[in-house]
Amino acid sequence: MLTTVRRQRFTVAVVGLALAVAIAAALGWYRVALIGLTGLLVIVALVLARIRTSLRDSRQHERELIRKRIDAASNRILAAVEGARLEVISRERAIQRSTLNQTREVEAMIQLFQRIKPRAPMPLSGRWALDPTGLLQLVSLIEQHRPALVVELGSGTSTVWLGYALEKAGGGRLISLDHQPAFAEQTRNVVEIHGLDKLVEVRDAPLTPLQLGDTESPWYSTDALDDLQAIDLLVVDGPPGHGRAADSLPGRAGTGRSAGRPGDRGARRRVPHRRDGDRATLVCRDSRPDPDYRHPRRPGDPDLPEVAHMPASRSAGILLYRRTGTGVEVLLAHMGGPLWARRDNRAWTVPKGEYDESEEPFAAAAREFAEELGVPAPTGAPVELGEVRQSGGKLVTVWAIEADLDPDSIVPGTFAMEWPKGSGQVREFPEIDRVAWLAPEAATAKVIAAQQVFLDRLLERLAG
Repeated sequence: MLTTVRRQRFTVAVVGLALAVAIAAALGWYRVALIGLTGLLVIVALVLARIRTSLRDSRQHERELIRKRIDAASNRILAAVEGARLEVISRERAIQRSTLNQTREVEAMIQLFQRIKPRAPMPLSGRWALDPTGLLQLVSLIEQHRPALVVELGSGTSTVWLGYALEKAGGGRLISLDHQPAFAEQTRNVVEIHGLDKLVEVRDAPLTPLQLGDTESPWYSTDALDDLQAIDLLVVDGPPGHGRAADSLPGRAGTGRSAGRPGDRGARRRVPHRRDGDRATLVCRDSRPDPDYRHPRRPGDPDLPEVAHMPASRSAGILLYRRTGTGVEVLLAHMGGPLWARRDNRAWTVPKGEYDESEEPFAAAAREFAEELGVPAPTGAPVELGEVRQSGGKLVTVWAIEADLDPDSIVPGTFAMEWPKGSGQVREFPEIDRVAWLAPEAATAKVIAAQQVFLDRLLERLAG
């Protein structure tokens, strides 16, 4: 409004001056007319200069807008290229791991058929059934120790292979427990087809509540074992579920999976029942075990001299930290999926992931950081925080790097799982559902217990 009034006043002044010049010229007052004309020319020159300045400023503004748009487009292109590069690296690593695992499984399967000559087609291995590498380990144990009595928790493909291994070793007895009557009957039929029914007995063992302290968890009914006096080899391959009720009992099993039962996938258990432990061999199916693991002991537990495990897995991660006006903060990730959705304390972790011996640990940590958070790992100087073994047996190695990161910038990877359990519906969930900067006290309360030591080590490094 003020600009419009000024413009009107300026126009009136210019017109008035022009009229004054015209009147002065008409009256013969040429000197006055000349002075007025000079004033008009000066005003015109000022107006033209102002117009020129406005045009120049407008062009600069347009150029700045264009530059910003070009920069934004360049950043998006670079981000897309970087994302594609990380995706290619991730797929290449996955292919390498898959190829390595497939090679191992093929080699193990060849060795199995060189040792065992089945009389009928064998049931499929892998997926929910025990993999050939695990089957080969069990067959080797039976050949080496020649057990008189083998007990298997969770029947399936492994039941047939164990029966053949006992037959080749000169005899013995295999008792296989299963909590699903229909599946147990299928296993009995396969055992009979292979002519192993004189060595192998599949028993129904429904899951019954097992109370340990304040925790209750389903486990095989021990009534199915009451007539057994001495177990030489105990193979734990079940049951399904994700409870940890039997953590305090001797023995340990990890991924409880049996052939053809999707509901069994991903179970994690301890072994709540053991007989004649002074001469038994315990084999636990675990995707994340520890060859040097010593199971929890209780007063009066007999010694278990030999415990065989599947190869332990390793994981590597990067713990970001930053300095603020109030101290140090660390970046933790909340684990995704329905099992962790309603948990906060002990549900946060250092961004990490598994790797195999073909990959350098720190390179794996950087790769997993990028895969889990969707942003490249920082390039600062890493601080070694050592390694620790989690309760499931996984060996975790972590480095700390000082860097800042916007929690809103992450694009987490996903995983698929059947949910709800037993529904047959497979859904995708984020590997992590959020990240946050936390002070050491809050982080200690939220991070999973085994990883607290990394926070302590970081604070010690910074204090020293």
